[in-house]
Amino acid sequence: EETGLVLIWREHMRAKTKENDLTICEKEVIATVYELPENERSLKIICALVNKTFGHEWMPQTVSTFLHRIVEKGYLTWVRQGRVALYTPTYSNKEFRKELLKEVIDLMYKDKEEIKKDIEELF
Repeated sequence: EETGLVLIWREHMRAKTKENDLTICEKEVIATVYELPENERSLKIICALVNKTFGHEWMPQTVSTFLHRIVEKGYLTWVRQGRVALYTPTYSNKEFRKELLKEVIDLMYKDKEEIKKDIEELF
């Protein structure tokens, strides 16, 4: 059962309407891409790792659909190496993490002083 921030996050993601915003599933896939070395960013490896990391049982076709959508939204590019497509993020990992953090902050905080307090408590 989902509670707290996870539930708020998922509801927030369902409410997203902008055309090139990433869904929670797409974010899990691209987060997985960032974790892999460049030469291992194939569908097969991404699928195995996203399933392991996030507890999914997605078929390669499902992950392929997510990857295709992420490419269409401009967050990934791909090149074919032989019979395999390799995916590369358009933005640095740091830029991507900052954007995700900004989304959460914008969703959760109206008072920026509260952010500082919460971060101090965490660390």
